[in-house]
Amino acid sequence: MELTPTQQQQMGQLRQLLQTLGMLAAAVGWGTPADIANWITVILQAAGPLMMIGGFAWDWYANRRKAILESAAKSLESAPAAEKAMVVKAVADLPEVTKIDLDKTVPGAHTINAATPNNVTVS
Repeated sequence: MELTPTQQQQMGQLRQLLQTLGMLAAAVGWGTPADIANWITVILQAAGPLMMIGGFAWDWYANRRKAILESAAKSLESAPAAEKAMVVKAVADLPEVTKIDLDKTVPGAHTINAATPNNVTVS
């Protein structure tokens, strides 16, 4: 089950929010209903491209190598030592990885060090 709203759902929510804010602005006297309707139209026309730009920015940010590695590390915090050793070995075997330093204060670091290649050290 997908819990992320679609773009149509987001636009519907934005449309409802803007109409509610527009009614309140007209009631307070900040503008005529026609002026507020024009502003709502302008905002809704700009919302689609802005959401697209925001989506591109988030996609770039979330898919950076550092973000992916941080996410993987967080998911391994509570994993058993065997799983950690398997992941460390897989990362150490990547051609672009020359050295991995493991923190010896991390629980199970010594068992991970014993099961990994030479480029992994516990310091």
